[in-house]
Amino acid sequence: LADELDKINAKHLDSRIDLPATQKELRTLAQAINGMMDRVQSLLQKNKELNDSNYQMELRNMEALFNPHFVFNILETIKYMILIDTSTASRMVVSFARLLRYSLNYGQAMVPLSTDMEYIEDYLNLQKQRFGNRLNCRIDIDEELLSCTIPKLLLQPLVENAILHNAEHVAEMQVEITGRRSGNCLVLTVSDNGRGISDESLVELYRKMENRESIGLYYVDRTLRLRYGEPYRLQLQSREGQGTCAVVIIPLGEET
Repeated sequence: LADELDKINAKHLDSRIDLPATQKELRTLAQAINGMMDRVQSLLQKNKELNDSNYQMELRNMEALFNPHFVFNILETIKYMILIDTSTASRMVVSFARLLRYSLNYGQAMVPLSTDMEYIEDYLNLQKQRFGNRLNCRIDIDEELLSCTIPKLLLQPLVENAILHNAEHVAEMQVEITGRRSGNCLVLTVSDNGRGISDESLVELYRKMENRESIGLYYVDRTLRLRYGEPYRLQLQSREGQGTCAVVIIPLGEET
């Protein structure tokens, strides 16, 4: 027993204690230690996966920001605005710079909801300049919830999908982001007025999300499951021709 505890203390976390069945008291102690080490290893693995997921989320977001089409469209819009409205061009440059700075700020896995929403607003402002009157955005989050902490960049893939997947199909796009308290949970939704998804296509989308074929949705769902537990998953609600609503539910902590 002492030898095995020395191994555990030396960070050999796969070490387990095996005692004869006749030594009941020591066997009970050994089982308790083995169970504790199983939980420690499980938590370490979960933490590793969560860190990997956070990193991949930031990487994916940077890839979206540095997408040649996105950058080209933003820079072309800025170039045009310099000629006709210098103040708008200046605001776009500042918004674009903030997006890049926020995306490159590694090591911050959890941020206040207010911080992430500032990023979302910068992203929406740039897209608004790109699409003009075709894009209307509404943000309605209870002020008391803005201090809640959420995983960084959690909503950005959902907002991006609401715009880009409907840009070619809807003349006037409506995107709404809401935040409400429900019991001891924060409920965030991103909804659009797009073409919607049929029941069959929704099943297929969940399959793609599970198999990492829909990268943005996968990392949102995976981050929720790793950080808060299996019941907390990305929920997609949609009907063909009636738009789509992405729902994120987060348990509230002491920061609220």
